[in-house]
Amino acid sequence: MPAGSNPQDYADEYDQASSVSSIDSRGNDRRSIERSPYGGRHEHRPESTENMPPSLDDAAPSPKDAGTPEQQPPPPASPPPPPPPVESRAERDAALMPPPNAPRGPRGDSSLDASPKPSPIDASKGKVRFSLSGTTPKGKLPTGPRNQEFSLMRRVLGTASNSVPVAPRKHGAPTSAFNEAPAPKATKTLPTPRVLISRKVPFDRVGLVGEGTYGQVFKAKNWVTGQLVALKRVRMTAEKDGFPITAAREIKILQSLAKGRDSDKIIHLLDNMVEQNGFYMIFEYMDHDLTGILHHPTYRLTEANIKDLAHQFFSGLAHIHRSGILHRDIKSSNILINRHGQLKIADFGLARQYDKLKKDQHYTNRIITLWYRPIEILLGETVYTTGPDVWSAGCVFMELFTRKAIFQGSNEISQLDIIWNLLGTPSLSTWPGWKDTAWYSMLRPEHYYKPIFNDRFKRTVPADALALALRIFTYDPKKRPTAEEVLADPYFTNEPKAERTVSIETIEGEWHELESKKNRKREREERQNAARQAKQQP
Repeated sequence: MPAGSNPQDYADEYDQASSVSSIDSRGNDRRSIERSPYGGRHEHRPESTENMPPSLDDAAPSPKDAGTPEQQPPPPASPPPPPPPVESRAERDAALMPPPNAPRGPRGDSSLDASPKPSPIDASKGKVRFSLSGTTPKGKLPTGPRNQEFSLMRRVLGTASNSVPVAPRKHGAPTSAFNEAPAPKATKTLPTPRVLISRKVPFDRVGLVGEGTYGQVFKAKNWVTGQLVALKRVRMTAEKDGFPITAAREIKILQSLAKGRDSDKIIHLLDNMVEQNGFYMIFEYMDHDLTGILHHPTYRLTEANIKDLAHQFFSGLAHIHRSGILHRDIKSSNILINRHGQLKIADFGLARQYDKLKKDQHYTNRIITLWYRPIEILLGETVYTTGPDVWSAGCVFMELFTRKAIFQGSNEISQLDIIWNLLGTPSLSTWPGWKDTAWYSMLRPEHYYKPIFNDRFKRTVPADALALALRIFTYDPKKRPTAEEVLADPYFTNEPKAERTVSIETIEGEWHELESKKNRKREREERQNAARQAKQQP
């Protein structure tokens, strides 16, 4: 463009020339439109003068903006203009980029001119006005056949002042700001799907660690804090009156046990949540339970480790009884241990409060797992206090040495027979009130049994531990020692001294009763298969 010329006049002349000479009878741009070998279009832009702004090489209206054949005059017979001269990137940048000392616009951005100039488009005709800085009023720039001037101004003035013109894009060929090679596409990595406990519970399920009559226990991870927890899901489908009374009782008991001496021996309840078909109790997570540790194929507890675990266990039980609580489901799978050797008593689903002053209070006798059930409950007794818990604790104490339950009956009758075979038949001298129990007439022993407890376990259990176990297995509940009295037994002060089970950190994985059951089932199936194959061989 010649020096001193008005860029506005040149834009008007260019617009008129292009609208007359570049549109054919079909409304398409005739300026050397060539078909690309990829099926796209490649356009040769009209020639411009030497001093024409570099952005005008991209200013020709597209076929879409050219209008319909009725709106345009017939094309002249003049040949199409040659393509524009090729400019280097440095020349284009020098023409587009403002000098370093250029004045700033009102918003602090560099413009082609510090003071906005009016657009050549008349605002009185309802047209949108533009500033040279490229800013626009509300809405997008209008396009279409009736707005060819907007197409031109959008190309000339609507481009940001620090942008670089881009060559026409071929079909299927991605382009960049400087016509560089396209960047490789980023590989989209799909996130690992979450196994949710529930849509309303903010935890990811890691695995199942326990299952019982009242529900399931999951290992879960809080997706916000990353904390590992144990989620106990209490079923509510059978509850006609809404919230299960057993869960409400368990929460109340756990809250009462969270304070006082030896409260760290009790599992800590973190929170609870309710949804439509289930109730969740959130506990701190423990790595193992005692059943899993004892059934580990290679790990073994030393006598010092057993003494430490037994002391923690009876200390926690004493805290429960001091608080006026009866656990009523003591067993090895409810004794939890973390990888640092810390022991905690869990599962208070059958627990209840009791009045220490009422010695004749009746309670249900449908309590305690069969292998850990005391003899008075097996005979139908309903008046009891802490005696059944201490008996069950004695079973766990012996299991620490033998690595299996010592009374493994299949029903109440066989359970009583096993107890009588080991401890002998009760008598009026050892248990004066045993004939007054509710089921004595149905379950009384048919034979007299001599006690063989010492002979059976003297090779696997130390003598002082065996003597303590015999005290715990006293038939008469009134003569049975309390948890506090068990802690005062000489066994805990004799050599070897108690030693924290720090070696438990070396155990790989996590061991619970669920894994132990699976291992026992697999071993049983292997024995059955071996026996079946032996029979088939000639």
